[in-house]
Amino acid sequence: MNLRIHILSENLHSLSLSKLLALRINLTIPILLVAIFFAALSLVYAANEVRVLNSQIVNLQYDKQQLLSDWEKLLLEESTLTVPRRIQYLAETNLHMLHPTINTTININK
Repeated sequence: MNLRIHILSENLHSLSLSKLLALRINLTIPILLVAIFFAALSLVYAANEVRVLNSQIVNLQYDKQQLLSDWEKLLLEESTLTVPRRIQYLAETNLHMLHPTINTTININK
């Protein structure tokens, strides 16, 4: 009788151990699948972020080129507007200014 109980006890122990291993394997696979799913989802999210950021970089580089082009045009316009001949022409035509002559100048001595 004692031998039977001992054999039965070993069978139950080995049976429960095999059930525990099977349960552990059955739980491990779904957990790994969920982990793989979230890893793939985060990879897709990161790839999308990279694409969006690259698009923003391209747009900003385009804007930079446009601003540089506008700046060059403004510098050219400024240089043409400040030419001494042009300033003299505008002073004579619009403001009716003339160069002073020797007769129209007065020297003031202290």
